[in-house]
Amino acid sequence: MIDSLDYAKQDEVREHVWSELWDLVIIDEAHKCIAFTKSSLNQGDEAEKTKRYQVAERLAANSDHLLLLTATPTTATTTASPTSSA
Repeated sequence: MIDSLDYAKQDEVREHVWSELWDLVIIDEAHKCIAFTKSSLNQGDEAEKTKRYQVAERLAANSDHLLLLTATPTTATTTASPTSSA
């Protein structure tokens, strides 16, 4: 299946995507799946998970292999990837 995260994050689609088990998930533009820490918003250390992050996190948990592609560098102190422990 080839799909976009913007499509997969829609409420009526998200549960179906989350319920599947995937052999391989490739996420292009993975830097758009960041979760901002509330400290970057001056609201504490807890992560604020966007819908894209939530979909990517579940896809990562339900796949045998995950490939995150990006050409955009990020700062680890202000962002968290779906596979990190943040």
